[in-house]
This record gives sequence, structure tokens and C-alpha cells, in this order.
Amino acid sequence: MTSLDKLATVCTGTFFLYYEVYRWVPLGKWNWQFTFPVINEQFYPDLIIGLLLLWFAWSFATRRRVGMWAASILLTLWVVIHLFDWWIPYARSLPQNIGRYHFY
Repeated sequence: MTSLDKLATVCTGTFFLYYEVYRWVPLGKWNWQFTFPVINEQFYPDLIIGLLLLWFAWSFATRRRVGMWAASILLTLWVVIHLFDWWIPYARSLPQNIGRYHFY
């Protein structure tokens, strides 16, 4: 396995672990969940996202080209969506965002 494949595997695996902990473990103000059971309005999408992230990490670890391409495309799309939907409006502090995100 090349060093870039190892890096991609570790990064995707770390992202999987972070995502699952963030969605299913009460982390206080970090995810606004303070006790078990965690309230999760998107239970099934989170299961699908978790399985996809595992598949992506496995694809990078075993050098499966279809999985590597799918991971690259879908994770890039995810970053672009978050960038334009969350981070740019947050950085600009647009007035229409007041009340939209309670944690700003």
C-alpha cells in the first residue's frame, strides 16, 4: 500500500469514527446532546453514511478503484455542500442566518 493510500485510509477511518461519536454520543455543547439516549432525527441516513464511510476506508485500504473514485467524488461533494451551506454564511454572518442555526 502506498503512503497516499494509507493516508486516505487513516483520514477516512478517522472521519468515520468522528462522525459516529458525534452523532451517537452525548458531547454536551459540542453536539447539543447531554444525556443518553441521544436524540437523532436522521437515524437511517446516519446508518447509511456510516456504512458508506466504512466502505470508503475499506476501498482505500484494499485499493478498490471503484470505491476510491466513489469516495473521492462523494466526499468532495459533501465538502462543497458544507462549505456553501454552512461555513461561508457563518463566516459572513449574514442576517438571514440569525435563528437558522441555534448554535452560532
